[in-house]
Amino acid sequence: MGFRIAYPVDAGTPEDSFLVVVRKQKQRQHSIKSGGVSRLGNKSGASFVYERLRLDETSQYYFEFDIIGKDQPANTRLNPEDIFGSGTSDAVACVLGFRQDRDGSTGKDPLVCISCSLEFQDIAYGLDCLKIEKVTEKDNPSSLKSLKNKWAACKKNKAIALVLYEEDAQLLCRDNDSVKQIPLSENTFAELAQKAHSDSMPVVVCKRDDYSLLSTALGIAPPVHGIALSEMPAKSYILQAENPHIQGIVFVECKKNSTDRFSFVRKYWIWGFSILLSSLFIALLLFITMKPGEGLQIRFLYTDRQGKAIKESDIPQSLKSGTYYKIRLICQEKIYVYFYQLDQQKWQILFPHPDPEFKNKPYWYEFKNPIQGEYIFPPSIKPFMLDNRVGQEKWILIYSPWEIPENTIHGILQKCRFKERGYVMEDDVDAHIQWITYCFEHI
Repeated sequence: MGFRIAYPVDAGTPEDSFLVVVRKQKQRQHSIKSGGVSRLGNKSGASFVYERLRLDETSQYYFEFDIIGKDQPANTRLNPEDIFGSGTSDAVACVLGFRQDRDGSTGKDPLVCISCSLEFQDIAYGLDCLKIEKVTEKDNPSSLKSLKNKWAACKKNKAIALVLYEEDAQLLCRDNDSVKQIPLSENTFAELAQKAHSDSMPVVVCKRDDYSLLSTALGIAPPVHGIALSEMPAKSYILQAENPHIQGIVFVECKKNSTDRFSFVRKYWIWGFSILLSSLFIALLLFITMKPGEGLQIRFLYTDRQGKAIKESDIPQSLKSGTYYKIRLICQEKIYVYFYQLDQQKWQILFPHPDPEFKNKPYWYEFKNPIQGEYIFPPSIKPFMLDNRVGQEKWILIYSPWEIPENTIHGILQKCRFKERGYVMEDDVDAHIQWITYCFEHI
């Protein structure tokens, strides 16, 4: 059974409040059905979700919103950015509406309304490990009024249920005995859809870790690299999980009947082999053209706020404010390294730090020059973090088999060159000194 997924919008009164049905569509912009097109509302739940979708999803799909229960003025075309209220109470409905396969569905499918937010997580995590959160900030009359307006909009438009976080559900039902609460289960919505509509539309109560259960109850299967399970042959296959941060595999058992057990292999082996050769060629090209220096490798580590590595890559060309990161340096031979960052037109040394008092600060390094092997900058639990000052971030790494005098380093800092984005490698052959400058856009 399919469901239409919507989120209620509090418009100030029960009569003016309305619903917005969410789905994905193959199109070029976010749109309103029978309306206009535009970007998503600033700081809305839909914007939060779309920024964290996989590239294969955002390259061809956009949100489509269908407004229910709101009279639109004649000759007026609402745009997606016009329909979001304050907060991110649309977040859970938007991620589930986007994940839902609605091909062949109609406007007569049962309507499930969801007013739940999501806990913030860094964009590097994508949409993995989502945690549901309440939409009200405080237990006060205005919060209660907003929930009542949303509940009235759901009831007015014949939704089979309104899904709320447990604290929001308690607030709505505390002084209203006519609103029935029921716990979330795998069969909740299927059972509600079989019952006739009545005046006692229930509130389905969900908890912080119920995102997967809510997906299952709505018949939404978790995506596995964008391949629908219905499209897979009868033979079981080992597929990589959607979560890029989990080092493991997922075994998927597909029940679909097939008369040819090798048809899938024969159909796609040339395509897969071509991708493998292309990937190897690109990797070899990057290794040849982007290797910073003989015997030295520099890698970029995305981390969480506790400093735990999430994924590793080359130095990116751009990063957003709030990104946590570390630098991995791999030295094949023993070298002296000097690491600086240009901050407000002034060079700040990151390693080695000459101030003994710096040991009491979070970016202290236990290791000293010369170094050989693998090192993390900073080695402490606390990672680097990009603040809200946007612009260009510039680093320089100077290294040599021998210790470099301070006046020589200052001379290099004055004459080094930067690209607008990327790196530049230079050297002083006579002094056996090399240096690499990196520049990326802080947005």
